[in-house]
Amino acid sequence: MLKKLCLFLKSWRGFWRFDRAFDKERRVTFYSEGADYAGFLRPIVNELIENHAQPVSFVTSDPEDPFLKLEHPCLRSYFVGYGSARIFFFLTLRTNVLALTMTDLEKLHIRRSRYPVQYAYIFHSMVSTHMIYTKGAFDNYDSILCVGPHQIKEIRAWEELNALGPKKLFDHGYGPLDYLLEAGETENREEFGDLVTVLIAPSWSAEGLLETGAETLVEILLTAGFRVVIRPHPRTKELTPHVVAALADKFREHPYCSMDFDTSGFGSFHAADVMISDWSGAALEFALGLGKPVLFLDVPRKINNPDYELLHHEPVEVTLRTQLGDVLDLQHLDEAPTRIRTLCAQPERRKNNHAICEKYIFNIGRSAMRGAEILLELADQDELAQTLDPDTNNALD
Repeated sequence: MLKKLCLFLKSWRGFWRFDRAFDKERRVTFYSEGADYAGFLRPIVNELIENHAQPVSFVTSDPEDPFLKLEHPCLRSYFVGYGSARIFFFLTLRTNVLALTMTDLEKLHIRRSRYPVQYAYIFHSMVSTHMIYTKGAFDNYDSILCVGPHQIKEIRAWEELNALGPKKLFDHGYGPLDYLLEAGETENREEFGDLVTVLIAPSWSAEGLLETGAETLVEILLTAGFRVVIRPHPRTKELTPHVVAALADKFREHPYCSMDFDTSGFGSFHAADVMISDWSGAALEFALGLGKPVLFLDVPRKINNPDYELLHHEPVEVTLRTQLGDVLDLQHLDEAPTRIRTLCAQPERRKNNHAICEKYIFNIGRSAMRGAEILLELADQDELAQTLDPDTNNALD
């Protein structure tokens, strides 16, 4: 109870600090739901404060967010929690541009500000926009920083289908992918030795791999002599913690099985030789960023938008499954060890995966620079609009 009270008071202090900040400090603002999303925003934030000397405000709902501990003369960080302080933050927000990775603006409890603000969405996955995401997930954003051409095509098709006005769509790219491509194989794998390491990194859904039971698969892999690392999705940890706890308890004492709960980093990606996934966007990061194979389990599609087929665009996470690895039916889990050994014995796959990357992803290696350019452009446009519209200026007084 005392902890909740302390966080409540801390969130309101953060709100008042932000609300009273100088306008120049709030010209570009980022909002993060928590530490798990820091890696998607960090590349652009760093580019703005290091190479553009642009003052940035970073607002987070997570008291453990690493940005709260980061000190830089151009960075101001604020904690607003998940409750009433966050609601007031969004309703009274005054900034030129707000960049965030949270979908469904205006559809749940997060509303647009009463003041004019440019809302810019930054993707935290490379997947398509119309199947895994909820219906209309991006309808209320002004600008969207797209990962690749597939997202632009899908969003434009959705706008046409639903008679929506066109949003500003930008060729951005994907920061975590750039990190993985740059890091390559430089990470230390010594602790894993010569054993083939299998990373199990599924998505979250009612019919996902972990939610429906992964014990049989893990036992098969361990019996076959593989080292297994299980990386639950943050939403799985949040929505079905008992499932994760049961799996951890089951294999806690096994010397070749471990859990990775740090989804803000990529240590287990570098350590693994192959990934097992279902419909997770992490599979695309693993395959395209490191050139490593993925064994996809054929669980039911993760469909959060029942109208996705009306677009007549096959989701990229469907298209790429057989190109980035192999697909295994749940009725044949005993074949997993053989499939994994076959995938690991294909040295040409790395070159193939990088070629796919070039086709599907914008600005490889420079997404942070492009993202900073976009946000500064949006901030400049907002200032010009305020100059031309006296009513807007009055609203910001």
